Amino acid sequence: MSSMPDQKEPLGLEYVRQQIERLEAELTIWRNTEQGLLAVKAGESTMGLKDAFRDRIPYDAICEFLKLRGKPQTRFVIIQAVIEGGARLGEHKEKSINQSISTNVGLKKLKELNGLVGMTQWPNEKFRSEGGER
Repeated sequence: MSSMPDQKEPLGLEYVRQQIERLEAELTIWRNTEQGLLAVKAGESTMGLKDAFRDRIPYDAICEFLKLRGKPQTRFVIIQAVIEGGARLGEHKEKSINQSISTNVGLKKLKELNGLVGMTQWPNEKFRSEGGER
């Protein structure tokens, strides 16, 4: 027992570990996005999806792409596909798609695990690192 009963208890080790895992996952997402954007700028990527999502809102394009692929994908791959597919996007395309993913993960319309985004009904086993494509 502490000699100072009013002293607050320090953060628990489990909580700190959870925060580290959450931040590492977020850092992985941002690193993948950065690498993807660099590849796009270098003209290295095309998926053959030209106009596949013409005039669709980002969420609908994301879902259609995920269903076409049949497995979870990284944010980078989704961003590339939705842009290439011609979805209805604003001036800041990458930001619009990232916001759509984040919003729909929050609404439980999409699932994000291990740096991969997929459909909520897909089992967690599908969300292994080797499940996505780069």
